[in-house]
This record gives sequence, structure tokens and C-alpha cells, in this order.
Amino acid sequence: FIEMSYDWLPRIGEAYSILKTRNPERWTNQQPFLGKWHSETDTDLARADLALYHLPYAFPREALGGQTDLRLGTLYDEAQAYRVNGLIAGDSLRAYFGNSPAASSYDRITAGTEIRARRVGGDLAGWTEPYGNPDAREPFFATLGEYPEMQAARSSDTATPAPLDFFGKWAVKGAGLNGVLEFDGSITNGTYVAAGGSPTPGVRLERNPRTVITDPDDPCFVRITVPLPDPVVLDGLLFCETSTPAKHALITGVTDDGAFYAYRQKLAPSLEIRSPADGSSTPRRRQRIEFSARVEGFTIPPVIRWESDVDGLLGESAELISSLNLSFGNHTITASTANPTGGVLSDTVTITITNDPPTIDIIQPTSSGPFCADELITFRATVQDLNEESNTLSDSAVTWRVPGVVTFGTGKTVAYSFVAGGYTVVARAVDSQGASAEDSINLTVEDCSDNTPPVATITNPAEDFGPNDEAYAYDGYDDEREQWYTDVTLSGTGTDAEDGALLGTALVWRTNRSDLQAAELGTGNSVTVRLYSDSPSDAQHEISLTVTDSDGESRTVIRRIFIWTLI
Repeated sequence: FIEMSYDWLPRIGEAYSILKTRNPERWTNQQPFLGKWHSETDTDLARADLALYHLPYAFPREALGGQTDLRLGTLYDEAQAYRVNGLIAGDSLRAYFGNSPAASSYDRITAGTEIRARRVGGDLAGWTEPYGNPDAREPFFATLGEYPEMQAARSSDTATPAPLDFFGKWAVKGAGLNGVLEFDGSITNGTYVAAGGSPTPGVRLERNPRTVITDPDDPCFVRITVPLPDPVVLDGLLFCETSTPAKHALITGVTDDGAFYAYRQKLAPSLEIRSPADGSSTPRRRQRIEFSARVEGFTIPPVIRWESDVDGLLGESAELISSLNLSFGNHTITASTANPTGGVLSDTVTITITNDPPTIDIIQPTSSGPFCADELITFRATVQDLNEESNTLSDSAVTWRVPGVVTFGTGKTVAYSFVAGGYTVVARAVDSQGASAEDSINLTVEDCSDNTPPVATITNPAEDFGPNDEAYAYDGYDDEREQWYTDVTLSGTGTDAEDGALLGTALVWRTNRSDLQAAELGTGNSVTVRLYSDSPSDAQHEISLTVTDSDGESRTVIRRIFIWTLI
């Protein structure tokens, strides 16, 4: 209804009676459109009131001098009043108003502006378009109640939207959606949360999409894709030229699936740590800790300062930061940022950085013997500690002992000799937090009066090599074998007290990866071999050199190397 003054009543000079009724099966309820719709936009309908108080086809053509009754109401735009004619079908409205306030036709208005909109709950959403000029299309949004309370946008004077103009939470209604869209400011990433539902990530927002329903060069045309089981695509217009506090804060559109609107919600500034979770525990360097916070009530993503009461400043960023290297123990993590209304916003969580025991593996000697009394036996161990930046421990953290007898060395590589007998040798690694691990090997030592065993030495590679060493990156891919490969030169020596330098077939090179290639790689002091892998990332080969003297005595040493792909 619309309020009228009493002066209108004397103008009524005739009355009508109902002669017949329309078939009720063809009737659609048009009354929800009746009322005074308020638009608070700075387009051609600046702060306009669209009063709809008349339903089309109420009067027969003969009562209107042959005109079709398309009367809808009046548009009040500041000091002007325009006659509005049009059609209502279901939830769709197509209304026309002329360029002159004096227009009085009941029929189609043929010069002026068209309003094309649909009802979305208690609102109208769509756009306006001057006759014959689709490039001048502008968004239209009106409410019967209060205008949505929107978050003020950035204080930018440009009409062209930037990615950050979409940052924040948007209430969206229509076209099968009723919930909240949240964009992180990158324009391509978002989440949709249906009312009372769970988040649907993967929401994408595009400006100037290639396939559009209006001018593709319009910088204010946007497309929002919500990847529900049946994706919902919303094509709409952003209010780009409004000078109200809702600048760049409202999107409207009307498609075959219905009208929609989305407005950035006005929220009080807040900050809440989303990750890490309060009370959580994470092994140091085993899992990257992501520091992220949810902020609301900001027009652009704020710079957040992250601090630990143990390690101090962790970083400052408007985006997620991460760390592997927090100190062991309990931390109070604080996230803080400037409150746009004054002061500081902050949140805290408590986390614990835990320690895992190291691992130790004796890799030499490769057998329990027998060894000779007084033979200098080389002991080697590999140590892994994933909580340390180097993924290992220092030599001082490794000790060797015969339980109950003697501790005979410190380091990952030591040499020691024994008198004849049987021994259990234990290697022990202790990390900075006191956690430890052990490995052991049993040895048999005999008197060797007739022959001294040979000595084997690998000179290249000079030491074990782990992943990421550029010297052992993949050289290529063997299409026939369907394997990656790296060419490696292996060098070593064999010496014997009785035979002297050992040469040729007395030195045999092998790999433990017989699942990939032949185990024996070659013989001699130096060989160039091709090591294979069936993994695109890396593969470890344990390379052994076995030297044998003329009496059949042999000794073996090994190297562990990774071949890998440079990424």
C-alpha cells in the first residue's frame, strides 16, 4: 500500500463491479510486490523509492481507450516522480519508467529505463538498463524493510574494483543460496557456508569473465562460482560508483535461475587464532606449524604480528606464516594487530613442541666376522634425528661400548681392536633432550697366525650422502627401462700385509638395490656405474666394496648415497 492524501478522494467519479473471475489455475500471487521499495544506491536510482501499488491487467482495455493495463506504480527519485509500468510474472519484475515525470500512459513505456529484478526473500535484486544501451547497465537493489548493514569498503576513489574489495564475509541470498561467502582478498579463493551448514571451500570469484551477459569490458561485472554438488554460477554487478558507506560492498544479479544479492557484512573488528590449535603438541621439525588467524570487520587484510614467549617474534604478515624451528617445550603464542577503531586486537594459544628419540643404525662392520685378534676394526653408524635442523646428531652424541667391559670410542666412525673372544658392541646416540637410541652387533674375534685379512677403503664417495646433494641428482630417464638414473664414479683401494696392493677382480662393487638392477656393479679400483631408481623423488643405494686376498680372506666397507630429482 501507499499513503495518499485525502485530496485524492473527490477525484473518484466512477466505480466498477466484478463480472467474472480469472481461472484460479492460471493465477499467480503478485501481491508480494506491492509496497514501497527503498533503494539506497548512487546509480540512476539514487536513494529512490519505488512505490508499487497497482497490479497489471486490473482494468480491461476498453476502459483505458484501448491501452493495455501495465500500470505498476510510481518511482520517486529525490524531487521527481516517474510513472512505472511493467509486468509481474512469478517472482520476476520487469518495470519501465520514462525520462519525463509527466508520462501518463498505461501501456508499455517505449523510452526511458527498464528495471529487471526478482524477489529474493523480502528484497528485490537485479539491474537497470537504459533503452538501447546495455553497456550502461547498472545494479539495482531495493528492500521493503531496513537496508542491509554493510561493512564500509576501502577508502579508494577509483570505481574499478581491486581484489581486496572483495575481502571479508558476504551474506548471499537467492539463486538457491542462503549463507555466507568469505573471500581472503586474493579474489580466487573463498568459502561458502550455508545457513546452518558446513563450509564449502573452493569458491571462485572472477572479474571480467570471458563469457558474460553484459559488456565484457565492464570492470564491475563479477562471476561467483560456488562448487556445490551442482555448481552455482552467479553473474552480477558490483556497486562500483556509489559514494555511500556501502562503496563496493553490494553485488546484485538476475539470471534464469533467479535473482541474488550479496553484501559484505558489517562486523565488529575481531581476531581469532585458527592455527595452531590451543593445547596442541607438535614434534619439532617433523611437522610444519602454520600460524593463521580469522579476522573480521576489516576492509583489507591486516598485518598480524606473531610472537612466542620463548622464541620472540615469529613473523609479521597479512597472510599465513609457518615455522619448523620453534624451541622445545611450552610456548604461549600471541597474534596481534591494530584495531581500526583504536587500540590493539590480540589472541593467544598455548602449544607444546615435543621431542622424538633419535635412531641409530650400525652399518659397519657388515658381518659378525670372524675378525683377527688385534685387527683394527672400523665401526660406522648412521644417526637420524628429525627434530634437528641437520636431521642428525654431532659425533660427540654417539658412543661405542662393550657392555660391562669398556667404552672404547666416541663418534659416528671409530676403530678398535680386540683380543680373541666373543663380543657384543653397542652404539648409543643421545639427543639434546636426553632421549636416546641404541643398536648392537655381535663379533667373533680369533687368533689369525697364518694370514692377515686385507683392508678395504672407499675413496669416492668419501662419505655417505643424503637427499638433495646436487652431485647425485638424476642425469636422465631411461624410456626402455622406465627408470631414472644417475652416473656415479666409484673409487677405492684394497691392501694386504702379504699381497700388497690388491687390483682387478680382487675388488668387487655391489649395490643392495637388486630390485632395480644387477647387484654386482663392477670390479677394480675405479668404476663408473649407472644407478637406477623407479621413484621420481629419490632412491637410496647402499654401495659396498669387498676386497679379497690370495688366501680368500675378505673385508667389506659401504657407502650410502641417495640419487634424486632436483625439484
